[in-house]
Amino acid sequence: MPGAPCSRIEYFVFSLLAEMQGREVKLYTILKDGAINRYPKVNVLREECMPSGGALSNPNDKALVKGLEDKMIDAYGTAIVELKCKAAGGEMVDLGYKMLRPQHVGALFAAVERYQVAKLDLYGNQLGAEGGALVAAALKTNTTLTRLWCAQLGRPSNQGH
Repeated sequence: MPGAPCSRIEYFVFSLLAEMQGREVKLYTILKDGAINRYPKVNVLREECMPSGGALSNPNDKALVKGLEDKMIDAYGTAIVELKCKAAGGEMVDLGYKMLRPQHVGALFAAVERYQVAKLDLYGNQLGAEGGALVAAALKTNTTLTRLWCAQLGRPSNQGH
């Protein structure tokens, strides 16, 4: 989406690390009039809103920024499914818009079984057709889920549009 606000790589990295540790990073900006503005919550809702989708100071850094994003998302996805499933106490786990990718499905369903998760929201992730196939395969042996939200899971980027 042209013109969509993008997360800066610094905020992206530190906010994911903080969430993996059960903390929050606060984001502030200085407005044109000099006032300080605190964003109450920052979400990366679409892939094009990630740091590599923004206007970089040096466009030649795009591959480097994309590589950093991918490494962070790999670690984050595995950690966040464990944290959220454990914290849910067998109830609803909201993993909507958590940048989950096909490589996270194995850890996700292991945590779903381990913590006896009954309801799971996967809306708005980056699972695509490959992730959708992995979810379908995992559901064949899953014994705990009674409800799953995953709108348009087979889309290239499960964005639900």
